[in-house]
Amino acid sequence: MRGSRRALHASTALVLGLVVTLAGCGGDDGPRTETVMVGNSGYKPERLRIETGDRVTFVNRTDVALKIEDEYVSDGGRGFSTRKLGPGKRQTIAFHTPRLYGYESSANPIDRGVIEVAAGADEAADSTTALRITRGFGRKLLWSDDDVPLHERETVLRQLEDEHSVGLGDTGRFVTAIDGLRGGFDMAQPHGWATNVNGIETDVLPRDYELSAGDMVQWDYRDWFVTLDVRATVGAFPRTFTRGVFGRRFPVEVTCVPRRSPSCQRVKDALRDAGVRIDGRLAPGTPPPRAGEPRRAHVLVGEWRDLRDRRWPSRVDEGPSSSGIFARFPPDVRSMRLLDWNAHYVRSSGAGTGLVGAMRPTEEDLLWMVTGVDETGVERAARALRPDALRDAFAVAVTADGVEKLPLPPPGATGG
Repeated sequence: MRGSRRALHASTALVLGLVVTLAGCGGDDGPRTETVMVGNSGYKPERLRIETGDRVTFVNRTDVALKIEDEYVSDGGRGFSTRKLGPGKRQTIAFHTPRLYGYESSANPIDRGVIEVAAGADEAADSTTALRITRGFGRKLLWSDDDVPLHERETVLRQLEDEHSVGLGDTGRFVTAIDGLRGGFDMAQPHGWATNVNGIETDVLPRDYELSAGDMVQWDYRDWFVTLDVRATVGAFPRTFTRGVFGRRFPVEVTCVPRRSPSCQRVKDALRDAGVRIDGRLAPGTPPPRAGEPRRAHVLVGEWRDLRDRRWPSRVDEGPSSSGIFARFPPDVRSMRLLDWNAHYVRSSGAGTGLVGAMRPTEEDLLWMVTGVDETGVERAARALRPDALRDAFAVAVTADGVEKLPLPPPGATGG
């Protein structure tokens, strides 16, 4: 531990975005929930003051269906908008950006309601990162801390050195050992430490990558020889989309085949609930990602037979050395072949099998795929779009039995 480190910053970056949820009231120490009644003659209360993280439940007390929309949405900005609510229906929205929200309903565009969102009292002290140390492509958790204090000019390497014994190579540029677990870069020792931040492999040396509040760092001890192109993982969901790289988010766009399906809607809801805008645009005033880093993310949803001929998804059928995803589909797409971390076939999983995988096909593109053998498989994959289901995983196969991390260990293997 470094005893002479400075205290936490007095101020931190505010968490951006709105999370649309179906949640109810929290506990005594959690966020509070207020209710706004939407009637023919206006809103009760007309003006509401809450803190970041608090929720507001809008209840339709009229006899017609209506939609409640923040004025920023109609101006093309980042705001909130409910779904269309029938008479007596309700929707709860959590607010995470401190500002003044003016809103109206589609049934009554004359009257205006106001919600004032203030920064929470403890928000200035909420400046942490997460550190995960795993083995075997995230299959085995060795150590974790989701509340590591973020110190001034914290780097990936310094964060690790705070809590662990770290061995560096001769040049001091690369981590060769963590807590005595040593890797190498030759055929005699084909295992080593790989790093990703928010599920994206770092192109910057650990000593130079400066962390931002909320970042999640994963160090994984794994076979590197077959898998030089594992450049994106699904295990940091939703931070991949809500934190981005170097504290800068990138625009996210969802493409579904077919355009409307239950699994498509489920994926969109999961992203929106996490505070992710999915129209392929950044919120006004948001600084764009830097050149050479992921600048946009695509999320493809659909059965594999409908996705496999696209330029980037086709890499999956070429194998892990091209895609970084340890699964392949036979020509008839009646099953999914699960591979071990040597890229060898282990077993097949049939109808109803889903896949959630990620790749970085270019320096500036990120691709996530929610797919499967059939629509049931896609639906199961969409349901797995949760932090607890994907945590630390490089990719996952989803069946009726649950979620399984990919790659699989080779038969008889005891570790990564």
